[in-house]
Amino acid sequence: MKKTIFICALSLFIFQAALAQVSDQRQAKIDSLENLLLTAGEDSNKVNILCGLCRKYKVENPERGLEYGKLCLELARQIVFKKGIAGGLHDVAGAYKRQGKFQEAIGNYKESIKLKEELGDNKGISWSLNGIGLAYAIQGKYDSAIVYYEQCLKIKEELKDKKALVFTWMNMGNVYSYKKNYAKALEYHQKALKTDRELGDRLGIAADLHNIGSVHQSQKDYDKALGFYMESLEIRKEMGDRASTAGCLNNIAIVYSNQGNEAKAIEYYMEGLSLYEELGHKYGIAGTLINVAHSYGDQGKHEQAIAYQKKSLEVAKEIGMKRMIKISYQDLAESYAQLNQYKEAYEYHQLYCETKETIR
Repeated sequence: MKKTIFICALSLFIFQAALAQVSDQRQAKIDSLENLLLTAGEDSNKVNILCGLCRKYKVENPERGLEYGKLCLELARQIVFKKGIAGGLHDVAGAYKRQGKFQEAIGNYKESIKLKEELGDNKGISWSLNGIGLAYAIQGKYDSAIVYYEQCLKIKEELKDKKALVFTWMNMGNVYSYKKNYAKALEYHQKALKTDRELGDRLGIAADLHNIGSVHQSQKDYDKALGFYMESLEIRKEMGDRASTAGCLNNIAIVYSNQGNEAKAIEYYMEGLSLYEELGHKYGIAGTLINVAHSYGDQGKHEQAIAYQKKSLEVAKEIGMKRMIKISYQDLAESYAQLNQYKEAYEYHQLYCETKETIR
């Protein structure tokens, strides 16, 4: 069975929100903002503090982040602070996206863009366009994602913001990888890596190495993929980037699986799954669960595979992740067929076909 390769689109939540690169640093900033909140007046400064807390929390606790984002919006609207409203809408959208609530995320991004257009905030517009593109990409709506990424790139090129360009190059590379246009994917990821090395951005370099590894993995060049992943993993662990470490562990597990070492693969999957569960990272949880199922299926342990496939399907449905839902239906059909349970296999195959038609 085909494993789900993790690329670094989601880790861009961490980068584009300008969050601290190390968990301890992030917590220290949260503590500082919460202390400032205790004495803040009902003014624009408090709006900025609340938005800052939304951004900091949404990575590891998106529910708490959303609470602060809504408070930010409420106060910004009360004092008619347009810049604060626009920023709050963007941050709330990011928290919704982390929870897998993509319609809410896209709606808030678009509302934010309207206000930013009034304010002439082109840089802010570009980030909201990037957010919409990412929301569509996660749902498997790749052509829609590319439309928004291209709009985003046009603005960032005009602004000559190298780091901002890197983020969208990465996302474009990821989408082209999903569309199986690997030459185009490598082109974007290599541009990102070159620029991150020029900027000395170690977490950016780690993400680029990971994404290049994922493209080679998709092309079945496993030795080359493993080399890129291991280099990326070393940087991620050093920097304390837990979410991206989990994705890297997942992909290393896939390489071991493809090499026939399923015991080693499951060991890496479980380490990554544990990190995703600690973070409440549902996209990562769903993907890792389906990969564990694949490993059991490859060993002929189809009943264990079905158990994990159903767990993945449950999470994927919860957050509307069509691509993962499609994979789960396909895998369940195959697993039931292997057990000669053809009624169930047919039902899941029909669901797979229906879902496949909704992804373009």
